[in-house]
Amino acid sequence: MLKSILTGIVLTLTLCLFDSAEAQYREEILETRHQGSVYRNYGFKTFTRAGVAFSNRDRFSDIETPYGTIGGSIPVITRGRFRLSLEGELYVERSQTDVFNSDYLLLAEFRRWTFAALFGGRAEYALTSSLSPFISLAAGPAYLDSMAQVLGKRDVLLLDAKDHSIQVAYSGRAGASLYLGEGFAIEAAYRYLGLTTNPTTGQHGGEIGLSLEF
Repeated sequence: MLKSILTGIVLTLTLCLFDSAEAQYREEILETRHQGSVYRNYGFKTFTRAGVAFSNRDRFSDIETPYGTIGGSIPVITRGRFRLSLEGELYVERSQTDVFNSDYLLLAEFRRWTFAALFGGRAEYALTSSLSPFISLAAGPAYLDSMAQVLGKRDVLLLDAKDHSIQVAYSGRAGASLYLGEGFAIEAAYRYLGLTTNPTTGQHGGEIGLSLEF
């Protein structure tokens, strides 16, 4: 009986010491990152990101899909090395697909602008004082402006169509950020972006970003 009580006391003290060490480690990280900032108690972060979506390519098509975002985040839960933040960003994308025949003559051109306001959460874990892997999920309204042109022989325009629609977009990201000092950090991430009107053909992309934490 006495042995069980002593074992329980030792385990409890070990867990308490571990939690204390984790909390102290996180405080040291934040102290380093926020040194000199008048907003050090808030942890607000602003960021900008740029990327290119991956698309299937073949000899008869040319696909370009660059995109960029700007936004901000603020932490809501911090436990040791773990942090959960609320995040919002404005997403802008330009997609263009050109289709050619075997003689490399243009047959069709499809263009689309996408504007989306995405809101969600971000979870990250500080492996070191500089490196933090993360995942994030977000969703929000999206406005799509599309145009399609189909050409016939001798460049005769067979179709010139435009379409505008409002949909719901959703996004998932996974990557890692590297703290540079003075509140600045760079990050690299994979992004999946989908639309509710076409949930089976989402878009995969790779991106880099720069953030400033106050």
